[in-house]
Amino acid sequence: MTSHLIRALSAVDWDFAEARRATGFPHWYPATFPRELPEALIQILTAPGDLVFDPYGGAGSSASAALQNGRRILTTDLNLVAVLATYVRSGFELLVLQQPDHAYDVLERVDDLLNRVDRSVGSESLFPAAQTSTITDWLSKYMRPTPETMLKLFLEHAPPQWDELQPWYHTRTLRDIKHLHKEVLSSDLPAFDQLVATLMISAVLRTASSQPKSWGHIADNVFPSELVERSMFRLCRVWLSRLRGTLRSTSSRPTTWSTRHVKCWTLCYDWSTPTATREWPRTKPSLLVTSPPYCGAIDYTYGQRLSLYFFGRTTDEIVALVSQEIGARRRRSGVAQERRWAEQITEALKWQVSEVCPGGYAALVVPHKESRAQNGVFAIDTMMQQMQWRKLLQHDRSIRQSQTRHSWTSIKRETLLVYQSPEE
Repeated sequence: MTSHLIRALSAVDWDFAEARRATGFPHWYPATFPRELPEALIQILTAPGDLVFDPYGGAGSSASAALQNGRRILTTDLNLVAVLATYVRSGFELLVLQQPDHAYDVLERVDDLLNRVDRSVGSESLFPAAQTSTITDWLSKYMRPTPETMLKLFLEHAPPQWDELQPWYHTRTLRDIKHLHKEVLSSDLPAFDQLVATLMISAVLRTASSQPKSWGHIADNVFPSELVERSMFRLCRVWLSRLRGTLRSTSSRPTTWSTRHVKCWTLCYDWSTPTATREWPRTKPSLLVTSPPYCGAIDYTYGQRLSLYFFGRTTDEIVALVSQEIGARRRRSGVAQERRWAEQITEALKWQVSEVCPGGYAALVVPHKESRAQNGVFAIDTMMQQMQWRKLLQHDRSIRQSQTRHSWTSIKRETLLVYQSPEE
């Protein structure tokens, strides 16, 4: 059986020359993790109904691949934007597979809300009027936390930090953001719909800002030199249209599911200090598939500062989140930082793989040996072998710039490591 798996893994073109360009659905969240990569691993190393685990979930590529292939999925991430994007993406995946009409109903209700706020369009709607539904109740059977509980994480922490957002937006643009946020809070939309509307606002905050340069300038806190009015409502409608198109192009593989079984868990979790939690599923994962944070690669948290301000997080809270972010560029300090990064990654990984069932698998996309993080890769491989995990594959893959979300990324090559855990 193992030899069969090794042959199957070796036969895959891990460069994915024919892969579609990464979209980051449904958010611009920076990532270069092609959906085809976890999908190939999931198809080879798991069976329908198995639980897949991605501890650094990002924008939900692993979750999407798992759900579309009939697996269950547990994802975690420290960044609230990633958590929300993955949760909404997973909800739509579940709807497309089992309740496709209701998936479009969600978009129609959010668009109706936009029309109520934007007086310039009168009463016309981009989509036909949607009927009321119990879609949140249906999703509550399959998602943890439930949509109602997840909504509290984003809307009940604290009011948006409007004073922090003010330097980034034209007065009228910020007024529209405030108005839209108020309408979402006071609406009678189902909880999942409100999460979609919240993600929609988050997804367009960068484009609506007056900083026309890259998100890196927002990460570096470079304020715009001139405040330019942007049409918040137009940007939201473009987002809804693109999401509708994405749903239409999503392949549907209907399956027969038991209403007693949860299909996805999406949790906010800090892997810099791993601790036990009651929120984990009782079943152990059959596969851990992830790309751990690279040392000094991207300021994920600072890059999302506008969304985090919108979610009510203060500057001090954002700084605290960065201090928890493994490998954040702002914490880079040469060899010492690389050593600390390697320690944190391996410490977290030891905890993560302990959750995998006996005979299960771990697939890790890590920096190539040519990168300055090569000592961390060596530490990961050494630790896995010390824990008696058998290496099934080590393959260097190229990151094709046509498939990345940011052509300027300095990461050109990665290494895929696949291991099998010892049997009990």
